[in-house]
Amino acid sequence: MDADDDLERLMAETGAQADHAIEQGNRRRQALEWANSQIAAVEGTAASADGLIRATVDQSGMLVGLELSPRVRTAKPEDLSDAIIVVAQRAVANARSQIRETYANLQNEGVIREVPEDLPRPPSVRNVSVPLQPEPSPEPASDWKPAPSDWQPAGAEWKPAPISEDWRQSTPVDQPEPPPAPSQPDEDGPPETWLDRKTTW
Repeated sequence: MDADDDLERLMAETGAQADHAIEQGNRRRQALEWANSQIAAVEGTAASADGLIRATVDQSGMLVGLELSPRVRTAKPEDLSDAIIVVAQRAVANARSQIRETYANLQNEGVIREVPEDLPRPPSVRNVSVPLQPEPSPEPASDWKPAPSDWQPAGAEWKPAPISEDWRQSTPVDQPEPPPAPSQPDEDGPPETWLDRKTTW
């Protein structure tokens, strides 16, 4: 009977160990699936020290978002591009830190033995600000208005002069007189001047 009891006890222990191993396997698989979903949803973000630039990258480091303040329009193009690169690199470092933290949690819970060796480490990138140039002064508004005329009361809104309905009856512009018409020849012959004409008194 003792041998039978020992065999039953051994089988029970073996079964319990198998159940525990299966449970541990299921838990590890679920933890890995959760970690993979977390890593796939990672987005690294970073901003410049002055808050004028904000970048977002996905878990692979691909730039997926870039926000620029309207104030950066006064920055030099080379300063702005350098600042964008630095902020994007800081966003990549943020994404890698989140991924490593996820693996570290799995290691602490015994799901994995160690963090993968091929996992890139976050780069060390300094923060940056965008040097801005002073904005140009706005041009003063012109206060010029046409002077009121005698046909329009002072202070009224300026309008073009109306066209008169009787413009056809207005005084015509002086035109040069036409040359005199040539004299018609007399019946007896060609015209004569008063010097050559014989007058009978």
